[in-house]
Amino acid sequence: MIKIKFIQNLSIKNKIVAIILLVTYLSLGIGFAFVAMWDISRLKSEIQSNLVLNAKLIGDYCVVPLTFDDNQQATKVLSRLRYIKFIETACIFDKEGKLFVTYSDTVDKSIFLPLNEQPNSMFKNGYFYVQVPIQYQNEMYGTICLKANSQPLTDVKRTLLITLSLLTLVLVFLSFIMAGWMQRFLSVPIIKLKDHFDKISKSQDFSVHIQKMSDDETGSLYDGFNKLINQINLNQKERDKAVESLRESEEKYRKVSDNSPAVLYRFRMSSDGDFSFSYVSNKVLSVMGINSEAILKDPSKLLDMVHPDDREYFYQEVMKSAKYLKAFPVVFRCIKEGEIIWIEAHGTPTPMNDGGMLWDGFLLDITERKLAEMEIKKLNEELEERVNERTKELKLKYSELEKMNQIFIGRELKMIELKSVITKLEQKTNDK
Repeated sequence: MIKIKFIQNLSIKNKIVAIILLVTYLSLGIGFAFVAMWDISRLKSEIQSNLVLNAKLIGDYCVVPLTFDDNQQATKVLSRLRYIKFIETACIFDKEGKLFVTYSDTVDKSIFLPLNEQPNSMFKNGYFYVQVPIQYQNEMYGTICLKANSQPLTDVKRTLLITLSLLTLVLVFLSFIMAGWMQRFLSVPIIKLKDHFDKISKSQDFSVHIQKMSDDETGSLYDGFNKLINQINLNQKERDKAVESLRESEEKYRKVSDNSPAVLYRFRMSSDGDFSFSYVSNKVLSVMGINSEAILKDPSKLLDMVHPDDREYFYQEVMKSAKYLKAFPVVFRCIKEGEIIWIEAHGTPTPMNDGGMLWDGFLLDITERKLAEMEIKKLNEELEERVNERTKELKLKYSELEKMNQIFIGRELKMIELKSVITKLEQKTNDK
């Protein structure tokens, strides 16, 4: 794993050089291995063929000694093998398979048994073994057997190894030079692109394009990079406009929020029923006596300020707003520094994609208005009581007046009757 990490951390230049050299080494290794195996196999076959040929020649010279059972002549002929230095052992068997003569003081004839009637050669345990039947005019006279070491083969292997090693060193050196030269066609455009990218990252100037060097895949990469920074440049300008507009909006909102008597808030309820504030204006400190940062950190501090007798009412109004998606106005009492204040809360619900609910609204201290309303109510009650008392008094006086009026009316009627009687009497008197 560490080796793989090391390879991954190599520069693109070194990776390209490594790939070229690796391909070169593998190609050379496979090629040289094939050449070496083919050459060694060819040489092995050639040595076996020469041994078979030498054995046939020696066997032809031994036909007469075998015919006349002349061991000395056969030994003399067999001793010529000393000129072939890598032949260690040789022996001749007669046609009955008995050992006739040997070339070497100690010969283990078992290594040549059983005898074959056809020429046979093999390479085993670093030695060449050859058996050639001695024949003349299709008549079998015996068998000649040779055992030779592989010194010629070893010498050729050594020479071949030295030659191939020197050739490999030369080719590796040339490959390294060629790899260093060829990698530039890939690494230089990529490194140039990387340097340009670093420059843009530092300057944040996305208006500078990079000039492509070729029309291959790296050229297409350059074109794609230029299109990308063009898009980034456009997005950056749009973002700057949006940020400036947002900054102006936030500045206006902050001024409105600071100058407003109300506490602006954003209140969130998750699908699990958890409450949290994502925004509370700084006005909450003067209105309710608690820091906005404390509320954002722990919303329960603000909710705990609600009067115990109003908490259930407040909670039910919020739940109704969430259920029916209707804005709520709710008036409740809070305890601020041991004193009771009246708060009027307004909120507009907005469903969230995660199943939660979001309210945007404001809190307003209506303590003075509430106290004034309570005072007016009290005065109205007192006034109503006074009016009722005055009405009772007036009713009583009206009753008395009604009685007096009836008395006066009765007297008036009696006076009219009396006046009528007097008039009638006067008329009667005048008539007389």
